[in-house]
Amino acid sequence: MTESVNNIYDGCQVLSPEGQLMFRCRRKKAEWYLKKKLAKIIGSEPTTIQLLFQPKGPGRIGDPFHLQKRQNLCCVCGSTDDLSRHHVVPYCYTKYDSEGFRHNSHDILPMCQICHASYEEEHSLKLRKKLAAKYHAPLLGRGVYTDAMKIARTAKAVYYHSLDMPSSKLYSFVELLIKYIGHTPTIDEVGALVDINSSDGEYKSHGELVMTKVKNINKFVRIWRRHFLQSMKPKFMPKHWDINRPIYKVDGVGNKVIYRK
Repeated sequence: MTESVNNIYDGCQVLSPEGQLMFRCRRKKAEWYLKKKLAKIIGSEPTTIQLLFQPKGPGRIGDPFHLQKRQNLCCVCGSTDDLSRHHVVPYCYTKYDSEGFRHNSHDILPMCQICHASYEEEHSLKLRKKLAAKYHAPLLGRGVYTDAMKIARTAKAVYYHSLDMPSSKLYSFVELLIKYIGHTPTIDEVGALVDINSSDGEYKSHGELVMTKVKNINKFVRIWRRHFLQSMKPKFMPKHWDINRPIYKVDGVGNKVIYRK
């Protein structure tokens, strides 16, 4: 639960029934297709599977960013140790617009724990404060924030995003959960805390307040992308990463369409 990873990308290739490269995925997902007998393995290094059914959409065909082999190294300094996933647009915002960000792996980048902590603790907070002032959205939110709400949200962050956050933040979250239940929680106990009754119907978080007022989602995303580039000056960004790439959603038949403005 507190462990960072050094292998964010497995680079497994998934081919269409016609043999076209549709997308890359983690080894766990490739194994799921094989276990369900939805695909057959046709190669190794990298693992390559071919779907045995006709998918609803084209996947990532024609998208050089997503079809490239991604490197397991920090996009800022190039380190291959203690990697975590960095959300260029913080999760505190994207979780309130999940339809647009569900497939936005473009803005999830590998960072070592040192660079990740540096950005979150020295730079990200400054921009969030500016957004708090612009949108009248206090960082602590508005309304009554109960202890139960705090525990539930902390547990949710640990349960779903422990590999994406700096170790210092993760440790502080786990310490809060330990204080609440009296011992170091198992992963099942953390999952149970996610579902505790915590809503009073009045409190709104900073992220929720901001996202209800953002009119141009792509402009908002570009602000965070530009901020990250200017703050960290990353030297190992993946090829085809584009500050102006629009946010997409996937329609009913699996095709991507530009989401909002």
